[in-house]
Amino acid sequence: MAMASLLPPPKLTISEWADQNRMLSAESASEPGRWRTSRTEYMREILDCVLDPKVSRVTIMSSSQIGKTELLLNIIGYFVEYDPTPMILLQPTEAMAKVFSKDRLSPMIRDTKSLTDLFTKSKSRDSSNTILQKSFLGGSLAIIGSNSPSQLASRPIRIVLADEIDRYAVTSEGGALDLVKRRTATFNNRKIITVSTPNLVGESEVHAEYEAGSRAVFEIPCSNCSKYFEQKWDLMVWDKDEEGIHQPGTSGMTCPHCETKNEQKYKANQVLNGRWNHRTDNEECRSFHVGSWVSPFVSYKEITEDFLKAKSRGGDEMRVHVNTFHGLPYENHKAKINANELQERQRKFTDADHEAYDIVTVGVDVQGNRVELEVVGYNRAGQSWNLGYEVVHGDPNFDTLWNDLDSRLAKYKFNALAIDTGGHHTKQVYLWVHRNMGKRYYAIKGRGGEGIPTTSAPTHKSVGGNQKVPLYTLGTNQIKSIVTQSLLVEEPKDNGYCNFPEELDTEYFLQLLSERRVVTKAVRGTAKVEWVKSRRRNEAFDVRCYSYAALEILNVNWDFIEETKQMNAPKKKNNTLESKKEYNPSLATLRRRARKEARNGN
Repeated sequence: MAMASLLPPPKLTISEWADQNRMLSAESASEPGRWRTSRTEYMREILDCVLDPKVSRVTIMSSSQIGKTELLLNIIGYFVEYDPTPMILLQPTEAMAKVFSKDRLSPMIRDTKSLTDLFTKSKSRDSSNTILQKSFLGGSLAIIGSNSPSQLASRPIRIVLADEIDRYAVTSEGGALDLVKRRTATFNNRKIITVSTPNLVGESEVHAEYEAGSRAVFEIPCSNCSKYFEQKWDLMVWDKDEEGIHQPGTSGMTCPHCETKNEQKYKANQVLNGRWNHRTDNEECRSFHVGSWVSPFVSYKEITEDFLKAKSRGGDEMRVHVNTFHGLPYENHKAKINANELQERQRKFTDADHEAYDIVTVGVDVQGNRVELEVVGYNRAGQSWNLGYEVVHGDPNFDTLWNDLDSRLAKYKFNALAIDTGGHHTKQVYLWVHRNMGKRYYAIKGRGGEGIPTTSAPTHKSVGGNQKVPLYTLGTNQIKSIVTQSLLVEEPKDNGYCNFPEELDTEYFLQLLSERRVVTKAVRGTAKVEWVKSRRRNEAFDVRCYSYAALEILNVNWDFIEETKQMNAPKKKNNTLESKKEYNPSLATLRRRARKEARNGN
């Protein structure tokens, strides 16, 4: 017994270590308790290839809800206990790094006893353990955000774990992933594991990493012919009822060999007996694509339901569906539209049009010799109606222009207004907004760059003395993408469709399409997104973006609006009573009908 205690621990793969030691925490797992790799069998080869001496890079391009965070935690746990070494885990932001540490890493350390002991012993010797820096016997783990490049410098790292790389910031020092890879140069046994849900074709970092690797796809055996095939959206089928209504609950994967529909009930056993097919022989970089159809946490029904919902809503919904359910970068095949196509939508608005929108906002742009504005009606589905476009001429340095602007706005009833402060007349805009305090006039300023939210909490700017106005910062890339996507919607009934009245001229439509999204390669090949003007005049596009910004800042309670509309809707007649009157006419009614028929000669 004494000699046995001196023997080294048995050599395990990462999946074997997880099966023997890992505990899933109740606060973060849908199925808490002991980890079972067989529950997500597609993870086994991914986990175990990390220890292959020929492999230095592992890439997982995946959908949501496939367990990729648990995969990273298992890798961390294995190296902490069996091969202590300097490690770094990279998250898109420092805030997300802190959430990962507190909500995912700390519970794993607490509930996995072999790790608890190692971290506890280290903590008793080293007081430097923090939320973002963990020390353990023989190694360390740094958890940082991609937007903190200073933390990447001068830190030798053997194991790099990069989570959600398609959301990383591009800093003045270069791409975060490239910076951290340089820190592994002194290790000939380094491991770089990159994981992410992809974004757009041509811009996705994880897609580029996947294509550069072995490009593995997961195959399952057919429930009928037993031949293996790759699961993918093109093979998903479902039924419709007699009225043509979709039945997502009937969804299944069609076998390309025998054309049998493989239903949900076979999925768990098929995945358990599935296999990875590497389409290239790249042994140095193993790359894997995982769609949500292999996940035990997502059903075929849910995937189909989300697809149908995304298709009906239009806009950006289909991109989100393809990214998060298919685990693939999205390619917008209808990425362009011209002014003539938009002009063809022009028509005279009816009462039904004016009843269709619930909120009206105004976007205002200030130029050196004029102010331009657009009044737009919106409904919950993101559909919009141009209700007026005005150009007010004058010098913004004088009150005359601002008084004229007030007069023009008085013609319209609207809920909120957003005016740009980013030009040469910022002070005059602040003063005008302050003069209209209480009317929901919002001073705004745009900020370019990916990952910036559409609107942020306001800062307050002085207009003299103790008087201040709130200034809202806009994520211009985000808002411009939303507005441009809505212009691509072609069917009037679809979410996001834009309606235009007869009064607008061709110049308006040319300006509405005056900017385009361009992807360039920045430092070390990292994708950078910019919006560039294709013509000098672009005010119509700007004010449309500002009107949408006003809607975002307003933070509309659409549920309340719908409830109010239902309460105020005219009550329907009681069809039962009307029916009784029809079939039980009084004598006077019968006489009136007889006299009327006599007059008509019947």
